[in-house]
Amino acid sequence: MQMSLLEVLRQIPDRRRAEGKRFDLATVLFYAILSMVAGANSYRQMHEFIRIHRQRLNEAFGLDLRYSPSYTGLRLILRGVDPVALEAAFRLHASTIARPPRATV
Repeated sequence: MQMSLLEVLRQIPDRRRAEGKRFDLATVLFYAILSMVAGANSYRQMHEFIRIHRQRLNEAFGLDLRYSPSYTGLRLILRGVDPVALEAAFRLHASTIARPPRATV
């Protein structure tokens, strides 16, 4: 069964303290990934992408990010993610994607 990337990202443990959880981890990871796919290659560019497209993304994916984290906030959030858990999430997502049918020659 295919799982959406957002569903898979929700399985990554959030190691932040309760006071530091102003933003949902899965939503921030998802929007950061979308910003990189769109060409962002720095925390500032990710912040700008999220700031500009946040409302449209919220509507498209049924999410509720009230405002964009600052670029330093993004850095802190992303650097705090367990890389092993993130890799496992990507591998899980890749394993659920249906393979295209083999071409017949």
